[in-house]
Amino acid sequence: MARRSRAWAFVVAALVLTACGDDAEPAAPHPLVADIPAALDAFAGRGAGTELFQVSGTPERVELIQRVETEAVGLTFAGGVLSVGEPLGPADGFTFTADDVDFDTVHVLDGITDELDDPTITRFEVVGGPDGPLYSAEVLSDAGGTLLVDLAPDGEVLGVVPEG
Repeated sequence: MARRSRAWAFVVAALVLTACGDDAEPAAPHPLVADIPAALDAFAGRGAGTELFQVSGTPERVELIQRVETEAVGLTFAGGVLSVGEPLGPADGFTFTADDVDFDTVHVLDGITDELDDPTITRFEVVGGPDGPLYSAEVLSDAGGTLLVDLAPDGEVLGVVPEG
């Protein structure tokens, strides 16, 4: 009887260790940033006019604003397809290339989710800055306002500004 009890104890211990093993799925990118690398790859694949003013991840799509000489041209990336550009008008400002964008797609929003209880993040943006791309997110507050959160590429919160 003692032998059978030890055998069952071994089986139970093995099952517990298996259940506690490190077979967890790797963390997935937040939906707002998940398609940005593919959008940038599709954009860079076009070749000409590869300077960008802005790239934004939204729940529905990735929006890109390209610089073409002195004009801004809007594009969208959804369902794996990059749209044809639409003129937006004259524009000036800092730009960047697709290769300049380097953020952690899995953790870039962690600073926000760690600090706020169940935040509603509506937009993630990459914009041109004087020294390269800048990263930020738009977060709806419980009070009804919007917070603009400046982020480091690894997700560290650099600053918060109420919008409006």
